[in-house]
Amino acid sequence: CIINLELEKPANGSLGFALVGGRNGRAILIKAISPGSAADRDGRLRVGDILLKVNGNLLSGLTRNTVIDILRRTHGSVQLTVCRSTALHWASQWDESPLQNESTLFDGYGGGGVLGSQLDFAFQGLEESTQMNSQVNEKHILAPSASEDEVIAQRLSAMPRGLNVVTEDQLLQLAEIKPVRRRHGLQHHLDRLIQDLQKQIEHEEMLKEFVDLEHIKPTDDCLIGKAPENREKNRYRDILPYDETRVPIGETKGYINASYIHVQVGKEELFYISAQGPLPCTMNDFWQMVWENHSNVIAMITRETERGASKCHRYWPEPPHTSLDLLRFQLRLDNYQILNCFIIRIIEITNKRTQEKRMVHHLQFTSWPDHGTPRSPEHLIRFVRFMRKVCKTGPLIAHCSAGIGRSGVLLCVDILLTHIENDLPFDIKKIVRDLRRQRFGMVQTKEQYVFCYEIVLDVLKNIQNMNSQLVC
Repeated sequence: CIINLELEKPANGSLGFALVGGRNGRAILIKAISPGSAADRDGRLRVGDILLKVNGNLLSGLTRNTVIDILRRTHGSVQLTVCRSTALHWASQWDESPLQNESTLFDGYGGGGVLGSQLDFAFQGLEESTQMNSQVNEKHILAPSASEDEVIAQRLSAMPRGLNVVTEDQLLQLAEIKPVRRRHGLQHHLDRLIQDLQKQIEHEEMLKEFVDLEHIKPTDDCLIGKAPENREKNRYRDILPYDETRVPIGETKGYINASYIHVQVGKEELFYISAQGPLPCTMNDFWQMVWENHSNVIAMITRETERGASKCHRYWPEPPHTSLDLLRFQLRLDNYQILNCFIIRIIEITNKRTQEKRMVHHLQFTSWPDHGTPRSPEHLIRFVRFMRKVCKTGPLIAHCSAGIGRSGVLLCVDILLTHIENDLPFDIKKIVRDLRRQRFGMVQTKEQYVFCYEIVLDVLKNIQNMNSQLVC
């Protein structure tokens, strides 16, 4: 299978694994992993894995020394793509060898010593048997199929089922929005509003609105996010929080790529944090942000890996490892539920200094393809309504990979549904403009912008249908 992982390079510059292969076009394999190293602590890399990519660049045809040079020149977060198949079976015999306890053999990537040369001979046959497999799987990465969904489904189906947090019937009821009636609310001209929205969608009139929004200039220069000491904390170098709205953490007001967002809906103020997907080096900062802001809901609108690229580091505990020990906090998975379109995780977070405990709902929407929109508006509506129902304290934290595209749509839809539930008029262009003034680029693509219109139309039609049934 194809495995994508991220490792954070420590100060000493070594990820802690040795390579073999690369001669005469052979595959590059993981020969050994240094105990206590970054690779060892992460736990996902295995002896015998075929190394296919580094930071998205294919290694096919490169020599071992060239790959070692690439790894040594790479700093900060390093993305690896490996293939694990027959190689793991062949190499597993070395798991308990003296090599695993002999840290002096490791120079970071090359390996060495007499035992290392003995392993080269053992791996030579393995390289030959996996060379063809490596080439086949490199092609697979370049053109991924729908099997990504199947892999995720298999991983989740293998997990033991938790206790139900919510039923599908309850989610269905949450999705049936029943607005309060106001004297001059939107329900008084519901039919005309639906007709106008249908016309706008059919004639793609909202695309002009999106083009107008593209002319909005950044409100500041994002100097803190650009600072040299913070560059490696950004998943994408061109997506940074404004200095004015960024979320400071700790007594020193440290940096994390996240923005405060406030939106007024009638007399109510909706409060959010929109953030990038955590990196290995920002996982501790992320949970510190959750704790300091007293947030009890995290909405994740991405998968860990999409189209062979890492989108978010796994920052939560998941079976069979139901606890996660961080710098300042201890995380424990209290319960979880796997639904058709999202996963609910109830996580207990303990402050290691004070021993104070809190419960956090981690909600991961799993039905949103990268660079697209969900197949069904209904799934996202259920997710948003449940998210709003369980949000009790602090700002609601939303993140995708960059924290502007899907996160922008999620916030926009939540704001729109709050307007509709309170029978208040809404303006999608104004909502997106307000979001972008607080975090640049929110609702990133025209497809996402149109999807906001489609969701509103779907909700209003359901209300219209319910009203007609009441008349009958």
